[in-house]
Amino acid sequence: MTIMHLADLHFGKNLHGLNLIAEGDQPAWIRNCYQVIEEEKPDVILLCGDIFDRSQPSAEARSLCSDFLTGLCQRNIPVLMIAGNHDSPETIEYLQALVRNQGLYVSGQLHSELQKITLQDAFGPVHFYMLPYFFPAKVAQVLQEDIPSDYTMAAQMLLERQQLNPCERNVLLAHQFVCSTSQQPVMGGSESSVGGVGQLDASVLDAFDYVALGHIHRPQAMHRPGIRYAGTPMCYHFSEAGRTDEGNAQHGIQIIRLGAKSETPEMYMHPVTPLHPLRNICGMLEEIIEEETTNGRQGEYIHVRLSDPVIPDQAYDRLLTLFESKKSRLLWLDRVPRQAEAEALPDRPHTALSLPEMFHAYYDFQYPNQPMNAEDETLIEHAARILDEHQYREDTLDVCAESLLTFLLGKEARG
Repeated sequence: MTIMHLADLHFGKNLHGLNLIAEGDQPAWIRNCYQVIEEEKPDVILLCGDIFDRSQPSAEARSLCSDFLTGLCQRNIPVLMIAGNHDSPETIEYLQALVRNQGLYVSGQLHSELQKITLQDAFGPVHFYMLPYFFPAKVAQVLQEDIPSDYTMAAQMLLERQQLNPCERNVLLAHQFVCSTSQQPVMGGSESSVGGVGQLDASVLDAFDYVALGHIHRPQAMHRPGIRYAGTPMCYHFSEAGRTDEGNAQHGIQIIRLGAKSETPEMYMHPVTPLHPLRNICGMLEEIIEEETTNGRQGEYIHVRLSDPVIPDQAYDRLLTLFESKKSRLLWLDRVPRQAEAEALPDRPHTALSLPEMFHAYYDFQYPNQPMNAEDETLIEHAARILDEHQYREDTLDVCAESLLTFLLGKEARG
């Protein structure tokens, strides 16, 4: 049986302010995915959570997802989809009864008995168990038990309730932070956190012949080759792109060939070329401009990290104009931290610094040869005061943003 394993599509994702639907990146990936389906001819497609980037996706994200799922169903391939921590279970399960008749099986809500889909191939049945994102309190609720002490115990309690046949092949779809005692997942930069998901020890999944995971954005195996994160379909952060094109090639589509019960599955990644590859560039401004003027590369999303001791005048404007002429987009410009400057920072942990001290230290670190003027001093003091006043409020972000904007627009008395 040929399985296509996908996860973390994050439809509606923005990259440094760029809408990846409007820019064509996610629609282009869907077209590439259809091409991979034509080449690999999978018997089933697994979508292992975080279908959307937000629990309340935009209308365009919903529309894109609807088009994608419609295209899959039109190819008469069973599609199994679970909710991730970014998804709303209600959104994922919308019209479940109707789409099931089209070969789309959806599990958004957790139940004590996991939804099981059985498919047949030349070696007999393959049982797919669908485990949407969960947390221990939810497991306790559906099992009517005391709250498990951690995610591993919660998963163990839940899986013990399932009637697995050890003589037949069993596949699990899950969206959790799965680790092992000897291995932690390598995470990508688009995972600023793991969404509040606690660690789940991979050993509790040993009863399954293959475990199709979502949640971690870098494709990788965990504990054993048959427990695998699909990774995101494309780079969603510059740290996932490496320093050359090689980093982009890590993101593709996982293909699994599941043989007889006693056989180790064959697993490989079918590469997918992104519409706009992400690229990191590091160096002195003039060197970068000279190289990029002649290398012929086009249509990329660019992060430039300058190593000049002081950022040259008009650096951003010059780079922006250069990359626009190459049909590329400069999305991020920063500078290399210098060791001498790092050593000059106050030799105290950040928690020992006051907010104004932290602002001052960072300013001096970024602009070592540009003393702070009186207006900057006032802004830092005002920002620190706002953060300190609202640090325990639930609406901190909105309040701080509004107050700072008011201050910068000159609507509030300064000083």
